[in-house]
Amino acid sequence: MSHQDPNGSEELPEAKLKTHRKSHGASAIWLIPLVAAVIGAGIGYQIYSQRGATIEISFENAEGLEADKTSIRYLNVVIGTVSEIVVAPDMKSVLVTAEMTQESSKDLVEGTRFWVVRARIGGGRVTGLGTLFSGSYIAMSPGPPEAKKAHKFVGLNEPPVKPMGDGMNIVLTASKLHGLAIGAPIYYLDVKVGEVTNSDINEDGTGVDLNALIEHKYAHYVRKNSRFWNVSGINITASALEGVRVDIESLSALLSGGLSFYTPGKPGPVVEDGAVFKIRRHGPSTLEGAHRYLGPRFVVETATLGSVKSGDPVYYRGEQVGQVISQMLHDDAASVGIQIEIAHRYAALIREKTVFWNASGFTADLGLTGIHVHSESLQSLMAGGIALAVPNKPGKKAAAGSVFKMRDKPPKHWEKWHPEISLSGQQPHSSATAKPHDSPASEELVHHKGKEAGEKKKSKHWYRRLF
Repeated sequence: MSHQDPNGSEELPEAKLKTHRKSHGASAIWLIPLVAAVIGAGIGYQIYSQRGATIEISFENAEGLEADKTSIRYLNVVIGTVSEIVVAPDMKSVLVTAEMTQESSKDLVEGTRFWVVRARIGGGRVTGLGTLFSGSYIAMSPGPPEAKKAHKFVGLNEPPVKPMGDGMNIVLTASKLHGLAIGAPIYYLDVKVGEVTNSDINEDGTGVDLNALIEHKYAHYVRKNSRFWNVSGINITASALEGVRVDIESLSALLSGGLSFYTPGKPGPVVEDGAVFKIRRHGPSTLEGAHRYLGPRFVVETATLGSVKSGDPVYYRGEQVGQVISQMLHDDAASVGIQIEIAHRYAALIREKTVFWNASGFTADLGLTGIHVHSESLQSLMAGGIALAVPNKPGKKAAAGSVFKMRDKPPKHWEKWHPEISLSGQQPHSSATAKPHDSPASEELVHHKGKEAGEKKKSKHWYRRLF
């Protein structure tokens, strides 16, 4: 309410200052940085607790690698990140420092392997195409669990074909690589059963050693007497009988080379890790027949080899029943031993009185009626081979490893021999079970049991070690 003074003027009211009670609590605005600090500390602790070891990997160069970007992966899961890349003090390599996750630290032991995954084309293989879009990364393969902890590693120049130990490791020796490369396939009966994992010059510098890995499920097919040969590239053969023949094991073998193997005769013991085999460069033409027949083996002796050679067919009545596997002069150089293999189905044809003769080429006889030319067949005339016949009283079935004499020409009137021999394993007719002495002595048959030929101390025959 206003007042008037004596002069009649109106007096303004006096202003009064009101004071507020002071707050004793903290302002809410200060809680924001406090909460942020707590959250940051939690995140920092979480990152620190999940942080694993710091490792150093040496590589030839840093192609495709970037600090704070390139990842380290195991089974395509990120387990680390490259933090720094520097040139090594010797200026011959680069040192890559990486921060690993805590979960991966237990796998950082001696024997752990690292390599750069990038797009690669070579050796018949195309790998790492995914890195064209995602960029290169470093892959890891853990070492043995019982190995010592390690923090420094030497990176691989090439990615391993398969982790070591995932199968049976063998060593293959050769004079040269002959087109074989890392990753080259290994076949058994045309099925891929393994790969070449590494190659290097041997210690004395006279050849090369190849490390190969055979998968576990196929390892039992590799025996002590198994034979490996090179199937790289294209094999071209030509003959007047069959024309031109082109053999390619597979496209993979054509690009990166390849190997194949088989086990002749009776399989030997299963080999263990580290077994050594020699690679036969020109084996396929000889071994194809063994692949086909895989039956009992016998030896045919002759004074001169003539045109018979490894791979030639063995005929019975014009039908191929076996193949020549190998031939060699005996130790006394007095005769030649020819090793043949007969298909299981026709093994019953090899009796104590079976007769063998050279069917290669032709023979000619001069008589009163003129010149008579004899040839087993057009096929044997061109391809060569050995023929056999069984007399009407053939004797008992011959044991594997038995030795026979080879004639220069077939016995007279052999076309009239018609023994009935069961090829199905059933009991043959009486003519096939006649006693040995019923056969005429003029057969001049040389026959030994397989064990006797192999165990005879005074034997000078090279094949005594085969049976």
